[in-house]
Amino acid sequence: MTTQTLSRCRELLYGYRELRGAVVLLPVGSFEDHFEEPMVLDTLLAFEISCRVAKQCGWLVAWPLGYSFSPEHRYSVSLDEDLDAALVAWVAGSLLRLGASRVIVVDGHYGHRVALEHVAKTRGLGYINVWDALTSMGYSSFDEQVGFEKAFAGYLRNGDKHVEETLSRLLAMLTSRLGCIAHR
Repeated sequence: MTTQTLSRCRELLYGYRELRGAVVLLPVGSFEDHFEEPMVLDTLLAFEISCRVAKQCGWLVAWPLGYSFSPEHRYSVSLDEDLDAALVAWVAGSLLRLGASRVIVVDGHYGHRVALEHVAKTRGLGYINVWDALTSMGYSSFDEQVGFEKAFAGYLRNGDKHVEETLSRLLAMLTSRLGCIAHR
């Protein structure tokens, strides 16, 4: 996690009392090869989107889960699929026990989508997959998605106007889909 990314996400900086009654976004990613890009790219994407949505909606962000079921990548730290789903369920359940009114899983990894959708459905959690949202915005082919990954990695290093515009459109779509009334 870069210092710049963390400093932009004040919704991560809260005490346990602030969890009571709060909506909490739980970013989930992976640790896997992305060609020459950072292995934590999916996690950073979920975290970036979570921070933007939380800021817009007045919600909180939990610390991201950066390991997951990822057998499709040759170079990855891949959890067993059942363990991955159980970890997300456990963390979300803990946030609810601490007083969160709702937990929404923000998934930046595609490889465990079915398992996490099932966890969300059976545990009463919200769920969004960033890649599904990007696909609906026109990033539908593998090459387009890899292109976005590369551009997003560049954005994290140096900024990029096109990526910023895409993230802004994605934010508008997700806040609408999640039923967020703008907090600001």
